[in-house]
Amino acid sequence: QKSSWSLEIKDGGLISTPVGTTFYIAPELLTGPRVAPTEKVDIYSLGVTFFEMCYPFNTSMERAKILCELRRPEINVPNHFRQKSFSRHYELVVQMLNHESDKRPSANTLLESNIIPFEQEEQYEQLLDRMINSTNNDLQSFYYRKTITKLFQRKNNIARDATFDSDIEIDFNKLEIFHRDSRVYASIRNSFIRIFEKYGAFLMRLPIFIPDTSIYSKNECSNLKFISSTGLIVSLAFDSKVPLARFIARCVSHHGLNGLTTLKCYQIGSVYREGVTEMHPRELTECGFDIIFTQSTFLPDAEILAVSQDVIEELQLHKKRNVFIRLNHSQLLRSILIFFDVPIDKISSILAAINKSRFDSTNTTVAMHLIENGISEQTANRIQTLLDKDGPFDEIITHLKGFSKAKTEGSKLLKNIVDELEKIVQYARWFGVTMPIHLTLRFMTLNPILDINTFSGFIFQLASVVQRKKRSVYEVYAGGGRYDPLLAHFRRPSQKTLSNDLPHIVGVSFDMERFLQHSTTLTTISNRLINFEILDQYCVSCGYTYLIYGRDDSIDEGFRFRMYENGKVFNDKRFSSGQIVQYYRTDSNNTNLNNINNSGVSSNLFNDTEQSLQPQILSTSSGTSIKNVSSSSSLNANSEPVSAGAQLNFYLYFIEAMHKSISKKKIENQLQYKFSSISTLFTSKSRIEIFVFDVPDSILTTLISTLCIEDEVSYYKSLRLTIEQIPTRFHDTINRFSDQLKELRFVKKSKLFVIVSYKTDFYRFMAACT
Repeated sequence: QKSSWSLEIKDGGLISTPVGTTFYIAPELLTGPRVAPTEKVDIYSLGVTFFEMCYPFNTSMERAKILCELRRPEINVPNHFRQKSFSRHYELVVQMLNHESDKRPSANTLLESNIIPFEQEEQYEQLLDRMINSTNNDLQSFYYRKTITKLFQRKNNIARDATFDSDIEIDFNKLEIFHRDSRVYASIRNSFIRIFEKYGAFLMRLPIFIPDTSIYSKNECSNLKFISSTGLIVSLAFDSKVPLARFIARCVSHHGLNGLTTLKCYQIGSVYREGVTEMHPRELTECGFDIIFTQSTFLPDAEILAVSQDVIEELQLHKKRNVFIRLNHSQLLRSILIFFDVPIDKISSILAAINKSRFDSTNTTVAMHLIENGISEQTANRIQTLLDKDGPFDEIITHLKGFSKAKTEGSKLLKNIVDELEKIVQYARWFGVTMPIHLTLRFMTLNPILDINTFSGFIFQLASVVQRKKRSVYEVYAGGGRYDPLLAHFRRPSQKTLSNDLPHIVGVSFDMERFLQHSTTLTTISNRLINFEILDQYCVSCGYTYLIYGRDDSIDEGFRFRMYENGKVFNDKRFSSGQIVQYYRTDSNNTNLNNINNSGVSSNLFNDTEQSLQPQILSTSSGTSIKNVSSSSSLNANSEPVSAGAQLNFYLYFIEAMHKSISKKKIENQLQYKFSSISTLFTSKSRIEIFVFDVPDSILTTLISTLCIEDEVSYYKSLRLTIEQIPTRFHDTINRFSDQLKELRFVKKSKLFVIVSYKTDFYRFMAACT
């Protein structure tokens, strides 16, 4: 017969016999079904121990009687333990001795509550500082991860949430102005895209966040830093050049140049500045155009100037603002200081002072700093006079040539820079650049993070002189130059010791906010909008019902379809030329017109259009002419319909046990939708073979990184190597896949392949070059 206090315990269990521990055992271990000990069992024992520490006993009998009452479900304690002086102790004991284990607090809950005070604050703060310092040195430690987790568990209070947004009241009487501005923004953006693509550039999307870099921290800029839930410090993009340089440098370091000679890209996106504390950051729109190249030439530098001029002329900013190009060189100041025998160890500090002096209204700042660094007053004044020169390129360059005739080291360096700038200007003239070009010796840039060490060649600005507060200042619209050092800075750490060269990079950034604020730009866009109003009035007065037209400033090859009813525009839709041709050729009665237009348009649209819209030019009072589209001109009846994209073929390789439970049709429909946007990049004659697996992503990564599909010999060698690296249980699946891939690649001559994971979003492309 077991006593009322006996326990059934297993050999080696965590609970001891009741001898000496009777009062500390949690009640759920004594009654009811057998349960596994948890943290709440220890909390009960801790509660009894805590009570004994707060309430000492005189005799063993007194201890036994009081603890027996304490262990009852109602938790009976001596009367004087309920007094105010013991209120916090009593509250804690009641919580810890609760007979329902789920209602007992955890250890973390007790530490976070205000019941347990930390009386030794100074020692606690010292301990906390030591823990934080040691944690920051080990980012993989348990305490660091726990600290980050706690930070992200905080909740924002209502006051901070309410003050995050600035108090902006919308005047509904001005909604027409908002609409106009949105149209202006779209038109300016399209103008940028049209010019960039005219020069052969493609859109490159850059990440919003990048890991925090010393480029931002060593310069005075209001970049916004954040910390991710994993503890990584990241920054919002302050400009477009730093994220682009990091992206290009990492790609080149990882994949090599891969036969690259020239690459042109553009970016149009948001950059951010720190605003008022705890409010949404300021968001600006920046447009960038960049050329990455491998040859030693100055033609890309000149091409950047040509692109910049085209933008200014397109937006007609040069007519009223007298915009001109300001040139400089990243090594020009250094060469001048070397020419005047300034000590090498002091050049860096002097350049920093010159960089800061560009914001100083006085003209003696640089001279004073030179004198403080041991330069004679006469030499300092000569350098100061030279730095103040800012004028037409030919005039300043002629003055600099006088310094380059000597045979000193500074003269040779200065002569090379003068020759480089002359070549760039000469090539720019060949590109058709007619804007005035000035040369300045002071450092300049578009934003404060790109200092003089960021550039490795010419630097330029698009600027005009304006009057502000009774003095002349430069209003800058764009800036750029050659910034090869940024690529070297962002090279992968493992690649920095290698000798393979990085490409060169030159680019320009346009301040789109400046263009949006300019009245000349707004007038230009408004004139375009007025022209379409005049066109609508003309069509209504002539009784036209339908109009199909194209726009010169459109970035796509589509057409607009307008239908007039009751003397005004009833409907306005966009058609691609392929849609118009396809429906015009294949459906003479146009019964399927509703597939294009769901607004109840007459089924005789294209018959009416062919009869009423004969080739003609509608001249408006502002001098703009827009051609009507007819079947005999823009819409060639013999042209081919628009391609539907490449053909997608699917092959499933699943583990046999779960093959029957998966719907192949459902998977194909999902992947068809997922890759529809990619298939349109290829012609209808192309085939994309898509292999779907349910194996882990690590297996697929090994498969893609090891397998070579250029020729059969390399294929078989790489296949053997692949199988050696993959666990045996996947060999059957990989063998079936390899047989199918061999037939598609070397028999049917397919070149485009995609490997997809059914379980995750993982997929990779493989393309054969031959």
